Amino acid sequence: MKNGKSVNRPVLFVVTVVWCMAIQPAFAGSGWGECRWMEIGPARSHQAGTGAWCPEGFFLTQLDLDSSTSLDGHDSPYVGRARCCRPPGNGPAAWEGCTWVPVGGPRSHQRGPEWCPQGMFLTRLDLDGDRAASAHDTPYVGQAVCCRSAGSGTSGWGSSQWVAVGPQRSHQAGQPWCPEGTYLTQLDLDGGTQFSEYDAPVVGAARCSSPMAVMEVLPLDQVDLKLTNLAIIPPPEGINGPRITLHAYRSYRVEVSIQRSGIGQVADFKVRTECVRGGTPFLLGETMVSGPAGGGGKLGAVYDIFPSSAGYGDCLLRTIIDADNVVAESDESPLSNIWERQARITR
Repeated sequence: MKNGKSVNRPVLFVVTVVWCMAIQPAFAGSGWGECRWMEIGPARSHQAGTGAWCPEGFFLTQLDLDSSTSLDGHDSPYVGRARCCRPPGNGPAAWEGCTWVPVGGPRSHQRGPEWCPQGMFLTRLDLDGDRAASAHDTPYVGQAVCCRSAGSGTSGWGSSQWVAVGPQRSHQAGQPWCPEGTYLTQLDLDGGTQFSEYDAPVVGAARCSSPMAVMEVLPLDQVDLKLTNLAIIPPPEGINGPRITLHAYRSYRVEVSIQRSGIGQVADFKVRTECVRGGTPFLLGETMVSGPAGGGGKLGAVYDIFPSSAGYGDCLLRTIIDADNVVAESDESPLSNIWERQARITR
């Protein structure tokens, strides 16, 4: 009781802050890390044993078909160049789980069954000039190599879309086929006598897919804080722990659990994460958590933060669990507890 007003306080909080990296399903929104045009040519278009088309860790996003009257019409067009892109990030690019997938004539000319397993992307094709088929419908894709990024743990795609290509864009390296951050997983070839047998089939449409959102717990970023009367016991060592590196092109998911015990009546909490640089806090994300009054029980909050809101550079990453908004005591310390860690926001 103070100034004739009753103030109920939580006696004990146990706060667990778990950082989880969220690879956006909108990888399309975060772009590619690097792209390169790779020379392929007729021999490598039609052979499975001539080495990879894309550099390690890169995936196909576009083809540039070339035609030649010096070849049989069943073997033209071939892939003159292939555009390969890698996901953004500073780490070394690598594949895992690469596999040859049979395709064949019928599946090359339809949007039917998916070529690549879920979560995998095209890195190479092997064209077949089937003499039993019309030269206007060959070469088709006999088989394709599908890979996923090493360590991604991806079991699916975030999103997929069919993009119209057509004859003109099939035979030039101009406008990209796939939206940024997406990669080829399938082609739909169009043949027909309206095209020269040396220029057909063309790519009628391309299926572009993005990586699925995956939650990966970052090591050393889990801290348990015990608070009695809102005093941290013992003082957290998190601020002096290993610095967290956050990438501006990604979002990160924060999971906070609040274990209320005692007789306090606080039911609502505001949880926010900010980046403090030069004394100025930049809000990265926040949420509200509500529970029944009475003080006991566990509350959970899950929300996304966006490091790009603070820009590049070092800062103090601070997550605050704040109950001050429901306690009308301006002359007392805020009912807050704070978890802090040094961080660096990079590209």
